[in-house]
Amino acid sequence: MSIIYKLGSLVNIYKGSTLITKKYIDENQGIYPVISSKTTENGIYGFINRYDYEKNKITMSLIGENAGTFFWQEKNFSLTNNACVFISNKNINYNYKYLFITLKKHEYKIKEFIVIGSARPMISSNHLKLVDVNLPSIEIQDAIISIIEPIEKVINNIKNIKIKIESLINKYFDFLYSDLEDSNFKKYILGDLFTINRGQIINSKYIYIYITT
Repeated sequence: MSIIYKLGSLVNIYKGSTLITKKYIDENQGIYPVISSKTTENGIYGFINRYDYEKNKITMSLIGENAGTFFWQEKNFSLTNNACVFISNKNINYNYKYLFITLKKHEYKIKEFIVIGSARPMISSNHLKLVDVNLPSIEIQDAIISIIEPIEKVINNIKNIKIKIESLINKYFDFLYSDLEDSNFKKYILGDLFTINRGQIINSKYIYIYITT
């Protein structure tokens, strides 16, 4: 049996800080990600030397054409005021990670709340609170997440291996080329290496004659 909840009854929604600007990020470089309205790279805009929220939280972009994009934050983080975080309401027993999966799956419905007409499209947190969320029993939620999480770990491991391999390849080529002096190379003009021919001028009359002969 599933129950429909209002999102506002499941989570408290907090908007990010107006103090975290590009200038602030530049002056306070660190290891903790700052989440903004970006919809790539997990919403990360930069890194600073402190954090406002602990890891394993749901964040969402509030501003821009792609407002309503959800991310799962696996590291401690902070927010600009162009994004928000969902903090679980402990009064209702549900699986917080399952809520993220559900919201991510139905992003297109959330995006229907985007307000057009202001300087930049945006989603109001008041509208978000009214979103209907259909949750099955806690046993079903837990069972689904127990299947999904191991798969996510495998995918993340593959991504990390790919990043490390690419880094090793780049370091190898950097080392290879740094060990070669300019004297070992001979410069050529491109025209000395290739004969470059332009195509013929072909018009509709030519095509007609060619096809009919």
